[in-house]
Amino acid sequence: MMAIDCVTSGYAPFQGSDITENFGEYLKTFDQLLAYDFDTLVGRCLTNIGSKKDVEITEEFTYDVYNTIKRTHDNLDQRAVDQQAAKYIGWDNEFVLFKVGTSGRLRWDVLRQGCRPFSA
Repeated sequence: MMAIDCVTSGYAPFQGSDITENFGEYLKTFDQLLAYDFDTLVGRCLTNIGSKKDVEITEEFTYDVYNTIKRTHDNLDQRAVDQQAAKYIGWDNEFVLFKVGTSGRLRWDVLRQGCRPFSA
């Protein structure tokens, strides 16, 4: 089986889950690959040879990451995070609010990036 840049034997998925633009489709890749009968996997351009077991391991890892992120996101009160950050930077700095929001918590290192406490 040749599936370049989908599964890299012995490594976690590359940055951004192998740079996928559609994570839902990336998750489907594992079922598509595992539906084939194969023993050898060529997952990279050079000498990275693997097996069906490597696809299973990468699938397990990827779903573990996905489920952890989903659980965190589902339990996050995004509005509360935004309101707390806005106390320090105001509502006008949308870029920093977004950056704080994507971390899921008030990160002081983000707030310190050129921001001063907001005063009304």
